[in-house]
Amino acid sequence: MADASPPVLRWRPIEDLPADHAHLASRQLRELRHAWQRQRSELRESDAVRKFIERQVRQWSIQTGIIERLHARVGDWVQAGQLLANMDSAEVTTAQANYHRDLVEHELAQSNMQRKLK
Repeated sequence: MADASPPVLRWRPIEDLPADHAHLASRQLRELRHAWQRQRSELRESDAVRKFIERQVRQWSIQTGIIERLHARVGDWVQAGQLLANMDSAEVTTAQANYHRDLVEHELAQSNMQRKLK
C-alpha cells in the first residue's frame, strides 16, 4: 500500500538566474513581450491612460444623498436643462418643498395685492 502522507516541502531562497538564462525563455514569451510593448506604445500614443485616470478623479458635490441613476458621465456633451442624475436626498426634497411652498405664498400675496388695488 502506497504512503498517502503529503510530501514535505522545505523553504529555500530564490536562486539567481544563470548567466546564460536566455535559453530558458520560449519563443512564445518573446512574441508576447513584443505584443505587450506594441500595446504599451499604442496606449501612450492614444492618450487613453490619461483619460482613464481623469475619469477616476473623485467629484465633490454641494448636496448630499444617494445617486440612484446617472444619465451622463464625465466628458459627455450635455445641454442646458438636461437631466444628469437622479438623487435621493432629504436636503433636495426639503428644498423642493420649500420652493413650492414659497411659490404658492408668492402667488397668494400677488392675488391679495391685486384685490386691494381694485
